[in-house]
Amino acid sequence: MRVGSLAISVALAASCGATALAPAGPAPDAAVEWDGGSRSPAHGVVLAEVIQGASSDTFRAFADFAPGSDPFGWNGPVGDHPTAGDCACVQGISTPSPFGLPDAATIRLGDSGGILAEMSPFGVTVTADSTSTTYQGTSDLGSLWYVYPGGYPQVDASAWKPGDVLNMRSSGGSFPPLNVSVTAGGRLTGLSPSLAAAELNISRDSDFTVSWTPDALPGQTVLLALRQVTPNSLIACFCAAPDQAGMLALPASLVALYASDASTCQVEVERLNVSSVDTPIGTVQLVAATAVAGPATVP
Repeated sequence: MRVGSLAISVALAASCGATALAPAGPAPDAAVEWDGGSRSPAHGVVLAEVIQGASSDTFRAFADFAPGSDPFGWNGPVGDHPTAGDCACVQGISTPSPFGLPDAATIRLGDSGGILAEMSPFGVTVTADSTSTTYQGTSDLGSLWYVYPGGYPQVDASAWKPGDVLNMRSSGGSFPPLNVSVTAGGRLTGLSPSLAAAELNISRDSDFTVSWTPDALPGQTVLLALRQVTPNSLIACFCAAPDQAGMLALPASLVALYASDASTCQVEVERLNVSSVDTPIGTVQLVAATAVAGPATVP
């Protein structure tokens, strides 16, 4: 947006600790200025996520859209930030691009029983000398979406079950009306180390390895995220592997990047099942995710 001065309010969803800072760039496709024209390339993702809890589960939905027609990878490299093996890290903070973002207008997530969640883009506030809007980022979709805060709020959703077919429909916006479905995968089981216990201590002297029992539904991906916020730094590393592999590891060379103070981090393991719909301007993905998260430290 280029009307008057730009005031930006940024929220970071599911972050480690309390912070209102968006993670570091440079943002992917930063050279692409999305101008809102009918031929401007754009792509997006809609997330339907269940977070497994000890006594109850939490269901929520989120959407993000960005310039460029090709989908982001879940563990793709970000600029010159550190990478190793199947993992990519992001260090530092940045603010969103001042250019307008694509959107799909009103998005409805549902199943055979009806609507589970509804999302609309944040509004824009215009005063005599400024224009402001809100961006919200997510750490649930890997490294590249992590550095690209979007224009939709995270919302609570009604419950669904493993095996349910989730459907996403949109009313238009920058894209033609969308209609795509995905099957919700099974619960994460056999997770080691367990994230349900008290704070997990992660050794910086060895790879941080996570294992799980693969789901019966084929073609899914498991994403590992480890985020740390200290008074002087912010780091998040993401690793991805096929669900059927049953394990993945954050290399010790990347674990060593985390501060050794007592700051509490968050580690999350997430299983993703993805469907896509192609449009004339780019691809939009619908992701059904099942996650387990817990606190951690790197002494």
